[in-house]
Amino acid sequence: MEFNDSYNVLSDLNKNNCINLLRKSDPINKGIKGSKREAAVLVPMCVINNELSLLYIVRALSLNLNGGEVAFPGGIREESDGSLKETALRETYEEIGLPPQTVDIWERGPQIYRRHLVITPYLGFVKDLNLVSLQINSNEVSVIFTATLKELCDSKNFRTTQFRWGKTHVYKTPVYLGTTKRIWGLTAVITHMILSALVPDVYKKNIKYESGFSKILGIKKLNKR
Repeated sequence: MEFNDSYNVLSDLNKNNCINLLRKSDPINKGIKGSKREAAVLVPMCVINNELSLLYIVRALSLNLNGGEVAFPGGIREESDGSLKETALRETYEEIGLPPQTVDIWERGPQIYRRHLVITPYLGFVKDLNLVSLQINSNEVSVIFTATLKELCDSKNFRTTQFRWGKTHVYKTPVYLGTTKRIWGLTAVITHMILSALVPDVYKKNIKYESGFSKILGIKKLNKR
């Protein structure tokens, strides 16, 4: 599968394979207890300068929560949202002005459970995206940028960072260098899950788990294809 030929990645065959892999993946940290609010993010896939890419935002520094961090567009579900997919599309439109009707949603990724929040990512393809035409909401987003699949899959740009969960569990999450901004944390985890399903013949990054916490990322099935 060549990245200079986006048709292969966007073909019906690869789309169906990606959908099947995402549907097989496990939720992340589902055992975490506590009341949960729901949120959804969009993972926008697009072709920029003839390169298949993912689109990211940098959250405004003025935001109290995760200000200045790299993220995917999205946010908290509102009562008026008919579904989490609608949440992802609405929030994306509010943040960067991307019209919902321009997004072809492929599939949702595994839900990610945090202490007070459940996050659902949606992979969607945006045809003929013009970055200049996007209307950025400066109250929520400071800048947008894209990272090519080629950059994200390059082993030279791939690192991991280690975290401790509780007193005994240690786990690693991916970090992506070589892009406009360093991609880490939850956004890197979502990126890792999407790439594992989208381009499994090219992206072969396998996170090595430690201390028996093998399902902390919820992608055991994807890594064991």
